[in-house]
Amino acid sequence: MTRRSRSSRAEIIERERKAAEVVAELMLLGAYEVAASVLRCWHNRLFGDPRQHRPRCRSVCCFSCRRPSLAAWWRSFVAWSRNRGASCYFGLLLADPLVELPAVAKRLRNLRDRLARDESWLFADLALFGITDGSTLHILVSHPGISRMHVQKRLRILWPKIVLADVPTSPSFELSPKMIAQLGAGRRGLQRARFVVLPRRDASF
Repeated sequence: MTRRSRSSRAEIIERERKAAEVVAELMLLGAYEVAASVLRCWHNRLFGDPRQHRPRCRSVCCFSCRRPSLAAWWRSFVAWSRNRGASCYFGLLLADPLVELPAVAKRLRNLRDRLARDESWLFADLALFGITDGSTLHILVSHPGISRMHVQKRLRILWPKIVLADVPTSPSFELSPKMIAQLGAGRRGLQRARFVVLPRRDASF
């Protein structure tokens, strides 16, 4: 396993600036406890003794806690889809991902179910996982038994210009401070930034 390189001084300063913007957005939303938790976690990560255990707040609003959670979700679905067989990827640009994401998931699920019913039972094995990085909805498609070109042709019923590509290692996950604060102030947290459409015949994931 390759060890991650240390952050440069410029990277740390940029993260501090973004953390301050997130805290400001949380204060505007009245999420004072969340803001205080993020500040404590960020202070511990920057100035705590590296020889001692430094507890994480595990909040979506904290850079140190958010990025590992998003990356872990992506890696787990990539590994699961590869074990099932063929997989591919496409991205969608959304004006307001937190509002539009549930509708996108519903359209994909309805299309999958309709194709499984009217065209081929193989589409019942189709599974999809989506996660947003703020402006783009990154969607991974697991399609065992169906060619990529055939899946692309059917998905173009919804989005005529999409092109399916190989699965990237990991998206950037650079959310805007406003979106981070909205996620942190809500009940579902990071769950609002992703969706999962499981295969109809296998709900093991």
